[in-house]
Amino acid sequence: MVIKREKVILLQNDKVGEKYQTKELRKGFVINYLLPRVEVLLYNSKNVSQIVKKKKSEKRRNQLLKTQAQELAERINNLTLNFTLNKDKKGETFGSVGHREILVELAKLGFRLQKKQLLNFQPLRQVGESLIKAKINSNLITQIKVVIN
Repeated sequence: MVIKREKVILLQNDKVGEKYQTKELRKGFVINYLLPRVEVLLYNSKNVSQIVKKKKSEKRRNQLLKTQAQELAERINNLTLNFTLNKDKKGETFGSVGHREILVELAKLGFRLQKKQLLNFQPLRQVGESLIKAKINSNLITQIKVVIN
């Protein structure tokens, strides 16, 4: 019994292989499962040239995103944000500086970050300086200095 195989180009990472990898898979699996779910392209010259173009455009886009993230990290790194908390007669502070306040101040300065980008953040209640780590992308982490008066 001969098992018929079909040569395909994978369009995403999965158990079968890496994105844009060329594989020979069982014809029934390709036709009945992978093609209807748009997880592969059949291997032919037209599709190969299309994939080459996609790879180039993805590489350019990733490089652009990387340089933009580095520029953002350089601008944010060691940025100082100042906050004032109300104090009682004893000098103890009321309230705290939370992620919302920090994100609003950053937005005023032109930086759009999300709560999940502030790493291990706890609301700040004490007067003085604190350093907050912010994750710009998967391998860029910056520090923001927060001063509470």
